[in-house]
Amino acid sequence: MLGSFSGAGQSKILLDSLYNIVPNNSFELLDNHPLGWFYNGKQFNRVMKYWYSPTAASPDVYCPKVKVPNSWQNNGFSKENPYDGANMVGITMYGCQNGKPHCREYIEIQLIEPLVTGQKYYFEFFIKQLPNSLAINNIGFGFSYQRNYQVEDVLMELTPAFQINSPLEAKTWKKISGTFEAKGEYNYLTFGNFFNDENTQVIRQRGFNNYAYYYLDKILLRKVKPIIPVEYGENDLLNQKMVKGKTYVMNNIYFEIESWELLPRSYTELRKLIAILKKYPTMCITIIGHTDNTGTQEYNQELSEKRAYAIYKYLLKMGVAFHRLQYKGLGATKNEFPNDTEINRQKNRKVEFIVDKLK
Repeated sequence: MLGSFSGAGQSKILLDSLYNIVPNNSFELLDNHPLGWFYNGKQFNRVMKYWYSPTAASPDVYCPKVKVPNSWQNNGFSKENPYDGANMVGITMYGCQNGKPHCREYIEIQLIEPLVTGQKYYFEFFIKQLPNSLAINNIGFGFSYQRNYQVEDVLMELTPAFQINSPLEAKTWKKISGTFEAKGEYNYLTFGNFFNDENTQVIRQRGFNNYAYYYLDKILLRKVKPIIPVEYGENDLLNQKMVKGKTYVMNNIYFEIESWELLPRSYTELRKLIAILKKYPTMCITIIGHTDNTGTQEYNQELSEKRAYAIYKYLLKMGVAFHRLQYKGLGATKNEFPNDTEINRQKNRKVEFIVDKLK
């Protein structure tokens, strides 16, 4: 995850990193075990870690504990094995004209780091048809700056960065791969078919279902050399001068809602902190967690401590010596902004570190 560190300057970090920026790329991580078959997007979101349905339609999770109803088993569902590991995901991509419920399903995820404009990326994913599924084209993925969210089961209007141009027949697992150039600093990746039935080509066969359904597994997205240098702003952590006794805000630290579990997008900021600690090998810090004033004082205090501890534990895991680190939580006692709007509350939910020792 870290890539190599160059002693020539803090801003060199990550420039030669070629790791996969799609978290939970094989769908092996679950928040909860499925209790049965899925009927809406919220159920998928509850079960699958980091991935979610951007519409009300329900992608399907397949894992050893999923029990598919007999009526769906008779149509071939659950009779395929994942390409990698124990889990996979399935989505419907065609069939609206035939009255198929949830005829357009999508899966979406926040990338570990934003795409870099002009950077070339390599992608690959593995795909397989449901038995007796129609074969279609237009299967692909697109990117967005913000998370997509539709309260209804609708066709998503997203320009694909890649799409399969001819109907894909995949009775066994097939690897789809290629490269593309990023057109913006996008944060979210979405898989599916972004075209209506009229503009989607289909191969029909007698006795087949009247919809197209595919399994997905093992998704990869990484940079291709040459790597475009990332320009960090003047206020970025990497461009801050470290001063003993000074407090520094760590931007772009994300946690699950009302949880102390770090989301993958936090790792970019944490890698910057690790780079600074490497540049200053005697520097010691205290990590400080803050919350807004929502909830009780006791709850906020505990949550802030656990979030600071989550970062402390991650730094230890990445090789930072324990004697260089301390952590504490301050709850809502040091809020800098009035908790009268969601924007201000978000500003108060932050993580900082103070430099205890520099030399």
